Amino acid sequence: DLPHGRRAFYQNATAIEHRVGLFSPPKARVLKSWAEDAQNAKNPMRTIWVAWQAFTHRPGDIRKGFGLKLLPGESPANLGHFQKTPENLRVWTRIKEQAVNVGASHILLETSANFTPSEANKRALTAFAKDWAELPENIRLVWHAAGFWEREETVRLANELGIVPAIDPLVDEREGLPDCEEVYFQMLGRHGLLDTYSDDDLACILNAAA
Repeated sequence: DLPHGRRAFYQNATAIEHRVGLFSPPKARVLKSWAEDAQNAKNPMRTIWVAWQAFTHRPGDIRKGFGLKLLPGESPANLGHFQKTPENLRVWTRIKEQAVNVGASHILLETSANFTPSEANKRALTAFAKDWAELPENIRLVWHAAGFWEREETVRLANELGIVPAIDPLVDEREGLPDCEEVYFQMLGRHGLLDTYSDDDLACILNAAA
């Protein structure tokens, strides 16, 4: 998310991944002000909006609470894992509105380890992407699959669905890079999920990007 030295950030960076949407997304006026800042940056800025965990996770997998006030008659059991329920449809509509307000080019879907590569979960993701995601114009989906998904399987399914696969190229440097049009590099931290990287790590990232 945005650092305290915001002015210096917009002078040097070319992309920002907004993770504040995971739990309690800001109001529309705040998101629109961030979009304006990005538009006025020194370099063209790419903005990525991370989807609310209330949509991608089951309630029991969310460590900080899902930050969503349920309406009368709604059930938390109907949230998450791409179920086509009124609750998920409502949350997904709000996520799309947030992405538009912040000027996002991509919406990043992070699934938890409990979203396993089962046939039921594959069908749910497929139905979502093909039938009811209804993405706003010029916004694409990115998917980062945690847990037991093999990179090859994730990339194959993402390609079939027109989703950009997200990988950390440092997790297993022996694996080949995905054979697809676009890849999203999500840096999860080199040592124990700490955001520190050696010069060799940075060189590996640059080589993979090249």
